[in-house]
Amino acid sequence: GNVRVVSGPRVLKTARLSMLPEKAVMKTNRGFLLRTPGKELKGNLLTTDIFLNPLNSDSPISASLFSSPGGVTED
Repeated sequence: GNVRVVSGPRVLKTARLSMLPEKAVMKTNRGFLLRTPGKELKGNLLTTDIFLNPLNSDSPISASLFSSPGGVTED
């Protein structure tokens, strides 16, 4: 299905999303688009915290674009 998650100014769109409440993270292994103010992250693998701060991704965008402590790492 079409999943849309909003956390403040951040919006995540993907076809499928798994929530891991015990770790307070969300994961997708489907195409996704994560929009933040002035930034856009696209890829096929993403793990975020519940506030849509990327923890890791297959996107080529640099971790320096994100202010989250976990940042984005390339696998």
